[in-house]
Amino acid sequence: MLALTLGLWALRLLVPEGDWFQAVRLAAFALVPVVLAWRLQIIIYTWRRGRRQRREAPHGEDRG
Repeated sequence: MLALTLGLWALRLLVPEGDWFQAVRLAAFALVPVVLAWRLQIIIYTWRRGRRQRREAPHGEDRG
């Protein structure tokens, strides 16, 4: 997301004129909630998998 933001900023500096930039910026930033939800889903999945593995492992064997 940071790369996308910086890329848009650099593009705006190179080509300062035009209403097209508003549409591109809207499209790019409309994806921010989607990306954040996707990352949160990955974090929750990994967290649950880790808890499940620790719960199923006999005591003391989950410490690598």
